[in-house]
Amino acid sequence: TSGAPTLTSSGTWQIAPLALSYTLGTKTSTYNGQNQQLSSIYATPFGTTYSFLNGAYSFSVNSTPVTSYKNAGTYSNIQVASNNQFLTINSSGNTDGTLTITPKSITATITGNPTKTYDGTNAATLTSGDYTMNTGITGESFTINQTSGTYNSKDVATANAVTATLGSSDFTAATGTLASNYTLPTTVTGAGQITPI
Repeated sequence: TSGAPTLTSSGTWQIAPLALSYTLGTKTSTYNGQNQQLSSIYATPFGTTYSFLNGAYSFSVNSTPVTSYKNAGTYSNIQVASNNQFLTINSSGNTDGTLTITPKSITATITGNPTKTYDGTNAATLTSGDYTMNTGITGESFTINQTSGTYNSKDVATANAVTATLGSSDFTAATGTLASNYTLPTTVTGAGQITPI
């Protein structure tokens, strides 16, 4: 049987390789700025019975070795390859892997209490300094460039908040930051006021 020792005609024992099928399947994670290791995501491709085989196999896609993925996206056709003479991968009965890394959702706020003098309208003028947005990932950030917003009222007595609508063109990604790794906010709100003439 697979993995069982056999006696050769010369009187020496040979150990047949352990022949196994793997199951990877579909996995989902969220972008975290780090290389997400396949060995952690697919920790037991042969089941817990064979967890001792860690290090005896690797992962590949189209026969090209792959150890991890970082950026948001869907990565399919992930397979298991043997790194050890005592392990062989069956040619059938295997389930390849598909890993989806979803973009990280982030929010923003309007800060600094944007203020204008009463002019009879609820239009607000904003600068990039009026926004705060934290990706939660070291070294990755965005600048928000939307300059137009709306007060919740045109009147001095009731205006106490500002809202701005954001589109993809309203964000500038810092060096080393990929916008595709994030789900960016489409609206942003914060305190604001209108002062008397």
